[in-house]
Amino acid sequence: MTTPQLSYEDFIVARSRTNPCISGLARYVKQPPFASASRLVVVDYPANENKPPTPQEITAPELTKLLTWPNLSTIGSRPQMRVVLVENIQPQALIILGQILEVDPVFFAGHINTDFQDIEKAPLPPSLAFFPSQLAEKGFLMSDGSWICLILVDPPINSVIATVNAGNITKHTSKPLHGGFEDFVQPAPFSSFEAATGNIDRNLQDPPHQRSMLGSLVHYFVNHRRLQGFSANAMPSNILTMGYYPIRIALAEWVLYTHLASRYVKFYEYTLRDVHIRLHDSDIVDLQRWRRRCKQSQHKLALLVEFVHHWLPHKQQKQRLGDDSDIDKQQQPWDLVLKDIGFLQSQLRDHSHSLEQMIPVATAMVQLLDSRQSIAQSANVTRLTYIALVFVPLSWVAGLFSMSERYSPGGNGEFWVYWATALPLLLVVLLLSAFSRMQRPLESLNNLWERFER
Repeated sequence: MTTPQLSYEDFIVARSRTNPCISGLARYVKQPPFASASRLVVVDYPANENKPPTPQEITAPELTKLLTWPNLSTIGSRPQMRVVLVENIQPQALIILGQILEVDPVFFAGHINTDFQDIEKAPLPPSLAFFPSQLAEKGFLMSDGSWICLILVDPPINSVIATVNAGNITKHTSKPLHGGFEDFVQPAPFSSFEAATGNIDRNLQDPPHQRSMLGSLVHYFVNHRRLQGFSANAMPSNILTMGYYPIRIALAEWVLYTHLASRYVKFYEYTLRDVHIRLHDSDIVDLQRWRRRCKQSQHKLALLVEFVHHWLPHKQQKQRLGDDSDIDKQQQPWDLVLKDIGFLQSQLRDHSHSLEQMIPVATAMVQLLDSRQSIAQSANVTRLTYIALVFVPLSWVAGLFSMSERYSPGGNGEFWVYWATALPLLLVVLLLSAFSRMQRPLESLNNLWERFER
């Protein structure tokens, strides 16, 4: 009896027993294909330094043939390094990549399982379940002197659907990458721009590489490979070499996020100036949410700093290698990256501190507004009481005389009896009300008079 061959899907299920954080991935690989297909782009770095990298877009069935390395006799013809970028990964492509490249399922689960809904039923996602040291300890896997860099990206979101009251749905159009990000590559001078005037696109449209994260990464991996710190014949020293462009693009998005937090801080600063119109109880909740978001953002940037420090060459490596120039050359761009991250951290720290100071002030103002509102309501109740003291006796007497028509205004001229009865009763009610209110002042005057007589 033959034993059935185990698949990568079975491997994920087995790993989910020891690592519950990937249980969502085990359910994901069992789903049918999605309506939107995956996009796969492969960038090959040839061994010949004179040849540029060649990107090619493939389908999922072609992925198995492309990723299977040739025999050892043809090892010289295969690329020295290959970058595989997958947008909107589907279960079929995930199983192929995991089985051929022997990828840890935690890597895929970190991209698939990003939400955390119920702490009592669902396990934590990998980003929360693992410590930073566990996430950074397995940087790469190298076999037969060849590198394969696998990058998973999300598809661009062209519209956002919002649910308003009564179940109404509104659709808002959105621009991928917020209309583009600032390029971090040294721009060409005007002389080069002037020489290439005939090839300039005058339609003023967004560049193709800034319409999706996939296009941006392919653009930088193909056109600016030397910026990473390696050439075609020099293999990347560690995982930071391949992570330079994704980190730079993410930092460009962090700049936008910090300015968004700054706008909210300014909004609430102006809100506190006009508390009667703008400040509400829900603003206190929003302030607490943005304070938590700023703290979480600082935590994520701190994890990024720890990741960079983990893979940077240390002093022990410099002493062992003996040549400090290559190590310093690799470390120089990352020193600038760490300074940029520190700049973002300082901005978020200032915004978080400002929000923390606003929360008690806004809370005190809301309480003051509530107390003013209660005082105004009590004053209105007092006015209504005075009105009732006037009209209740009059209406009661009117009810008594309504049994006979001769006391009505159009009767036999005896309408004066109503006023002769109602007005004294009204005066008695008002005097009793005034006496109950003047009791304390009279007692205080009596006490003062007794002290004066002594």
